[in-house]
Amino acid sequence: MNEQPDSSADAAPECYPSHGRAWAAAMAAFLLHNVEEVASDLPAWVAAHAILPWLGWMAPAGWFTTAVGVLTLAMGGLALYAMSTAPRWSGWALIVFAVLMLMNAASHVALSVMTSSAMPGVVTAAAVNVPVFSAVLWATLRPTHPALISRR
Repeated sequence: MNEQPDSSADAAPECYPSHGRAWAAAMAAFLLHNVEEVASDLPAWVAAHAILPWLGWMAPAGWFTTAVGVLTLAMGGLALYAMSTAPRWSGWALIVFAVLMLMNAASHVALSVMTSSAMPGVVTAAAVNVPVFSAVLWATLRPTHPALISRR
């Protein structure tokens, strides 16, 4: 029987060879950003700026470092799995990761401006994460959605 492929599945960003490089770049940027946040003591900065009461969970010693470590290891595992097996969902995962990290970068810049102080992580957010995760989005969307990334 001749079955026609599902056209909606054709539009999904699948894992292409460039996704392996995109995952590697994304993880390098993520790791560098997390190191800056931990080394610059983001919890102390948050405690000194009452504008951020929802981040009080960071206050107990070690909670933030543990959470960042677990999250970094989990994302690293996901990236290694995606790079080694090239699952169909890899493109979508990269898109979600890139959008979340670009939102994170925007929050670092906005909160630094609002508090007139450099929030730990703002340097890598602006200088590393914005260009890297923008490139990840471009590399992920380009093969499957050329209309979104036009070359005019």
